[in-house]
Parts: sequence; C-alpha cells; structure tokens
Amino acid sequence: MDAVDVAGLLRTISKEGTWGWAHLRIWSQLRDFILSHETIYRRAPCFFDLTMIAHADMAALALTKLLDDHPQAMGIGYLLSVVGHQTETLAALTLGRDPLFQVTAREIAASVKKDKALLGQFRKQAEGINTMRDKVIAHVDRGHATDPEKTAKLLEASKTSREVMDSLFTAIRDLVNWYEMIVEGAKYTWEVVNWNDFGSLTPLLHAVELQEGGSGDS
Repeated sequence: MDAVDVAGLLRTISKEGTWGWAHLRIWSQLRDFILSHETIYRRAPCFFDLTMIAHADMAALALTKLLDDHPQAMGIGYLLSVVGHQTETLAALTLGRDPLFQVTAREIAASVKKDKALLGQFRKQAEGINTMRDKVIAHVDRGHATDPEKTAKLLEASKTSREVMDSLFTAIRDLVNWYEMIVEGAKYTWEVVNWNDFGSLTPLLHAVELQEGGSGDS
C-alpha cells in the first residue's frame, strides 16, 4: 500500500462524524421539543416534519459512510487498513513525547486488530441503518416502493433508536481519537460548537405558545 496521509484521513473522518452527530442531536432536540409543544408544532407541521426527516437521514448517511465496507470507501475500515501498514512510522511520531503518550508499533498493531473486531460489531448494530440508506434514503426500491404495507414493514424492521446511533457515534469517535492522539497528540471533540442554537429560540416559542393558550412545557 502506498503511503497515505494519516493526519488528513483522520481529519476527513472526524469531519464526517462531527456533522453527522450534530444532525442526530438536532433531530433529537426537535423531536423532544414538538412532543411537549403541540401548539407550536401545529403551526408548522410540514417544517418540523421535513426538517426532522432531513436531519435523521443525514445522521444515518454519516454513520453508514463511517462504517462503509466498499473498496473505495474512506471510512473506519480504510483507516485501520492504512494504520496497519504504517505502524513503525506512526510509532516513531510518539518518540520524544512524555513516556505516557508513547506507543510501540506492536501496540498499534494490537489496537488495529482489536478495532477491526469492534468495527464488525458496529456494522452489525448499523444493519438497519444500512437498509434504510440502500432501500429508502438513497434509493427507490421497486421491491416495496409501490406497496405501503411492504414499506411500513421495511421501515419497522430497519428502525434504529437514537440511543443506538448516539452510542455508535461515541464509540467511533473514541476509536478514531486513539489514533489521533498518536498522530497529532490531541483529540477531536466531534462537536459543532453551535449545534444547540435552536435552544435559544425555545423560550421565545414557548412564550408565543402560552399567549395562544397552549400548555407546552418549557
């Protein structure tokens, strides 16, 4: 394998994870908001529904990109393959650091082996998300598209909770950050600083709701 810019690869993967996780958090925030603010939701149901769908789909796509096993995919599988071929080079980057932050080529190789097994578990957990991507989000599948009953069954079978998706983003970030510490001596937070800016609007929306006689919780 030709030498690959591992630092650049880590940045690309972390960027994908950061934005995907932000989409998941915003979807979750909006969902919780409308469940407790029905009056506001009824004023703009199309906006809230389509916005939540868009955020959920983007979160799902980001996860499938990170876990993609396509030969040309730049995801976790590719990262582990690249690192596995550059253990000596990467170990050398830690020389001169505090002994606590030095690693050997053997330790890196052992981590790659462990993380490949973890990746298999992640992909197993994400099977439903992959089904959604392949048959609904990025593809109109003739096997169910014209049959509402089949579509409903497919959606139910491929449903993945936000808790599972959140745990996958967390685990993938932690995996990536171990290699980030080797290469850069620092970690990515995988957090968009202002992802929660909708929260600044909720008091205003709640005030309007109360004026209109709603009973939503703040």
